[in-house]
Amino acid sequence: MRHTLYLSILVLSLVTACTKEADMNIAKESEHTVKKNLFRVTRIEGHNDHWGDYIWIINYNKEQIESAFHIDTEGDTIGNFGISNNSDINYEIEVNDWIPKIDSDSISRLDQFLKNKYGAGNYSLKDSIPLVGRVLYSQKVDLYEDGRIKRQSVVHYTPREDVGTGEDFDNSYLKTYRTINTYEYNENSNICINRIYHDVYDPEDIHQETYERTLHKYETLYEGDRITSILYMTAPAGENWIEQDRYSFTYSGNLLQSVKSNGRTLEFTYNGTVPATVTDGETQYTYKFDGNGNVTEINDGQGNFMKITYESGHGNFSVFTPVTDQMLGKPFIK
Repeated sequence: MRHTLYLSILVLSLVTACTKEADMNIAKESEHTVKKNLFRVTRIEGHNDHWGDYIWIINYNKEQIESAFHIDTEGDTIGNFGISNNSDINYEIEVNDWIPKIDSDSISRLDQFLKNKYGAGNYSLKDSIPLVGRVLYSQKVDLYEDGRIKRQSVVHYTPREDVGTGEDFDNSYLKTYRTINTYEYNENSNICINRIYHDVYDPEDIHQETYERTLHKYETLYEGDRITSILYMTAPAGENWIEQDRYSFTYSGNLLQSVKSNGRTLEFTYNGTVPATVTDGETQYTYKFDGNGNVTEINDGQGNFMKITYESGHGNFSVFTPVTDQMLGKPFIK
């Protein structure tokens, strides 16, 4: 979650339906009312390895993100969300960095030019450098007509280590990996299968077209609408599915108490029915919540953190958190 807004994206081929163990019927595109959030994020302030100190301001049109802007510590805009709404059930979101359009040698020459023209201390080099947008993260979302999520395709990018100078200057970001998630539902309109292609791009391919693909799948078992376990499987060499892990859910009344898997436990405590703490045995993440159960602070214990502000209303910021993570009970920004 350090790279972009702690955008952690989990890693299926589009083949089978729910297994006999799941014992579920895949739901048709039937009547379904999507559960809406009562609150949505409007501001994220934090620090991570990629951006340093940052602020994101998020704006909405009706119930979807309309725009978002990355503000640095000096109040300048240095990034944004690029959003394309193809229809009510298809949209794309890009997280863009605004970085210098010219190389380091050109910046040095510009600095000297401004110094000669205006005198030292009488100009702003930062404001004089032209900027260009570079995609750090992109996501395509397909929904059913009733609002359920059908498919997500997410691509992560990373800055080049050496951008060169002069004719060799190239500071475009490189694709690192892509995940394509396809969701299937049971007769109660609960997700029972998440199939995933996970593609890792070859850094030596200058055209960014070569990648190595692995297949993953999560199958969710229910009692009514309550999750009892989630099975994680892979298909080495694209052949038979092999179970790699199993997440078991424990409840007290209607409250989730723990999610356990191989060597890992996610534990929850509450103030009444509102989450108080979440302990993740795999990482050192700590979380804080407001009185409505919204996560307001996330800290990884290594200097990276987020502080989140909400307003009333439903929004779609949750698409930045993998659906499987949400189903596992991990706190996420709404």
